[in-house]
Amino acid sequence: MSRFPSFRDARTVATGSTIDAEICIIGGGAAGIALARALAGTGRRIALLETGGLNYEADVHALGTIENVGRPYHTEGCRLRYLGGTTNHWAATACRCSRAISNIARGSRTAAGRST
Repeated sequence: MSRFPSFRDARTVATGSTIDAEICIIGGGAAGIALARALAGTGRRIALLETGGLNYEADVHALGTIENVGRPYHTEGCRLRYLGGTTNHWAATACRCSRAISNIARGSRTAAGRST
């Protein structure tokens, strides 16, 4: 049984079937999952669509291969096509920012939040 009781791999859904939802979120990365969780208690029918499944699969990941015809940009390995998306690069964990980092992010002039 899946860790996610309502998870369905679309590869097992019959061709021609319809997914009935009031809200459809495209992408099961950090933002998509956060949005789905925030809406989960609203009573709305929500579908979260992700290219991949619960684990990395090379054939699914290959769907993201692109031909870059513009400015050179390394794309291989930047994105991950399975639940959690690119957060899987950093084990889906995040640390709280220190007050100094938070102050800088808010535009304070110094890390301590004091004007110079």
